[in-house]
Amino acid sequence: MSSTTPASTQTERIAYGRLWWVGLLAVIASVIVNAIIVTIARGLFNVPQEFPPFTFPQFTFLTVAGVAGATIVFAVVGRFAKRPIRTFTWIAVVALILSWIPDFGLLAARPFPGTTIQSVGTLMFMHVTTAAICVGLLTTLGRGK
Repeated sequence: MSSTTPASTQTERIAYGRLWWVGLLAVIASVIVNAIIVTIARGLFNVPQEFPPFTFPQFTFLTVAGVAGATIVFAVVGRFAKRPIRTFTWIAVVALILSWIPDFGLLAARPFPGTTIQSVGTLMFMHVTTAAICVGLLTTLGRGK
């Protein structure tokens, strides 16, 4: 009688040696995609240049922080979870939903000129694209063999 590990466990290993560059790739891709989204949204929705969430320093800093956090969570989940890919994906979905709370607060308070349903919806879409990039890259390129 031979002992075998289920296929799902075998394929859900984390390649810790690659995580730093996969995380860096996720940062670069997310910042580029978010810059494109902001540029398109400014044109479509006439958002003022001064709208703080769309300024390059602010969205870049928050994107880098979010992707770095996702990469760290992926590494920690990989260390402790039996099914790290699946667990991380669920954590990412919950984190995405929670990341929208400040956006709804921004819409309710409207503290800046240009705070509209369209501009806040764009911010929420930026969260979705960043989450998709993180989950996609980390769970594929960050997967061990």
